[in-house]
Amino acid sequence: MANIVLRPLAHKIDKTPNTVTEEEFLYCISVTCRHECEIAVRTSLLQAVSSEHLTLYSLHSEDTAEGTKVMVEAKLVSSIGCQDNAVEKIISTISLETGVISVCWRRNTQS
Repeated sequence: MANIVLRPLAHKIDKTPNTVTEEEFLYCISVTCRHECEIAVRTSLLQAVSSEHLTLYSLHSEDTAEGTKVMVEAKLVSSIGCQDNAVEKIISTISLETGVISVCWRRNTQS
C-alpha cells in the first residue's frame, strides 16, 4: 500500500534526468625505472590509484632493450568524467619514487 501511495511523491522528488550520458576516460601511465625498483614502483602505483576515483584494469611490466630498466604500464578508467588532475597527482607521487627514470601518461576518450 505504501508503495502505491508514495511512488508519485518519489517521482516528484527525484529530479534527476532520465537520460544520463556516461563518458569513460581511459588513461595509460608509463613508468621507466631501474630493474631493482620495479616492485616498489608497482606498489606505489597501486596505492596512488586506490586513493583516486579511477579503476585500474591492467598493470604490466616489461624489460627494456638495455636490460637494466623496466617499463611499468598501468591502464586506468574513469567512468565519472575526466580525471586528468587525479592522473597528474599519481604521476607526481610516482616520480618521487627512488629509481624512477621517466614517467608519462596519455588519455583516450571512449563514448
